[in-house]
Amino acid sequence: MGQVNFKAGEFLARLLELTGIKPVLQYRWQVRCSEVGSFLVYYGVRNYSIQGRAVLPVSTAAGAVLTGLDGVKCWREVIESIREDKREAVKNELINLYAQKIIVDSSDLKSQVTLANKKTCTLCVNNDYILPGLEFDERGVCAVCQQYEKNGDGADDPLITSEDEIMSIVKSHTGSRFEVMVLYTGGKDSSYLLWYLARRLGLKVLAVTLNMPYMNKAARQNILAAQKHLPEVDFIERTVSRRVINEAMRGQLRRVGSPCFCYILASILFYPLAVIEGIPLIMDGIEQVQRTFITIGAGRGNPTGGAKSKSDIQLMNETGAVMPYNTATRQYLVRYWNTLGHPLYREDFSWSSEYIKALASIKEALAEYYGPFLSVLDKLSDSTPGKNILLPQIKHLASNQVYGSWQDVAELLKREIGWQMPHGQESLLHTSCYLEEVKDYTQYNMFKNMRTTLLPQSIIEISAAVYHGLISREEGLRELAARGYLKPPRALEQLLADLEIDNEVITEGEMVYALGCGRCPSLDFKIGGDFNQ
Repeated sequence: MGQVNFKAGEFLARLLELTGIKPVLQYRWQVRCSEVGSFLVYYGVRNYSIQGRAVLPVSTAAGAVLTGLDGVKCWREVIESIREDKREAVKNELINLYAQKIIVDSSDLKSQVTLANKKTCTLCVNNDYILPGLEFDERGVCAVCQQYEKNGDGADDPLITSEDEIMSIVKSHTGSRFEVMVLYTGGKDSSYLLWYLARRLGLKVLAVTLNMPYMNKAARQNILAAQKHLPEVDFIERTVSRRVINEAMRGQLRRVGSPCFCYILASILFYPLAVIEGIPLIMDGIEQVQRTFITIGAGRGNPTGGAKSKSDIQLMNETGAVMPYNTATRQYLVRYWNTLGHPLYREDFSWSSEYIKALASIKEALAEYYGPFLSVLDKLSDSTPGKNILLPQIKHLASNQVYGSWQDVAELLKREIGWQMPHGQESLLHTSCYLEEVKDYTQYNMFKNMRTTLLPQSIIEISAAVYHGLISREEGLRELAARGYLKPPRALEQLLADLEIDNEVITEGEMVYALGCGRCPSLDFKIGGDFNQ
């Protein structure tokens, strides 16, 4: 619903006065202010038709009034409390918000969802307890699945690639001993990708691994097994000092409420190597359903989105090899890598803004490791003839079309390269890192407490896997129950000890919210229970 016209607005204003409405912001809406302005932010997922209206700019004067709405003062009292020179303009803003049901009467205020009254999507396993503010249509289909229905499986995502495109990229470039670099963790997804590229497609692969302290034992064994069963693949491993990792994780928890950054760090560390080696393609184990997390956020503004174009150019790299590039593809890649290297944070509370904030925090924590990467980025803008450097493409496998099911993938990997599950783990989601449940727990707490518009990642991945047939609904419910949402996971205590954080006295920044020690004043949450109740 757009702006209310003048006559309708006057009628509505008069009606609100006569009926004695006691206005309050609807559940999960909050006023947020920053140097770039005042905003109304919805901490949830709106139905598809209004997904783009989750962050709304408001005037400073209106923001002050909205912050004071308590459901006690009547409409007339609220209007009369506004400065006379601002009253008419602010009143019109309030009328429009009431027309959109963002402002409601106190009797219409929705209450906090509990495990007992949560609503679960009829198509996937998303529910409005783990995703507070998740909306459903009249069929009981959640707002996330509505996006799948409208936009398909994300096959038009510029980072999702098919076998034909992979072969086209690598065969157009002959200046390197490697055709593709794989960011390899030893988990299910990257292990399948490695096997698929090296054995099924027969490509020359360089597998690179960032050896993080919390890589689980099975992942380490899987890397050794892959080296044995895929002798045609070259492997490189890099380890960052434990001191640096601990300091960076603590900084991440303090600034953005999540300790994790390994994927970004791996990209930063190994991208220069891909350029030096002249490798035209970089791939990782991010599944198509994991990209769904980005796609959902893109409805709120994606910093790395780009349009496709059929206009081709010829890019000459330093070795003299000619590479056909789509103009828009190169522009997209330059923007993608520059977003990682030069994250410019604008605090407007949109999904893209929160994503950039996380990238900026990672760069602050690990600045000393960015030198080689930034040096490469500086060369991207060099337009001197013959000096354009190779710009490796970053792609993710169209796994929805290739996998079959998660169980099919696990069985294939066991048979082909001796892959194994982490000991005692039944979940096939996230099989390489000991801290995945900690990430789940902190992301859930941050979203629940309305500290970020970034959605808890795993529930989106699980629901996408159910919707797209990679796992059954029953398997999805089991996967959801295995995540670290309902109680502090076992690995959290060890992480806090490693980072020298006293769990009894947590006062640093976003840690208070991420670790379950604090909450928004308007919220009253109860932790614990069973998703399948």
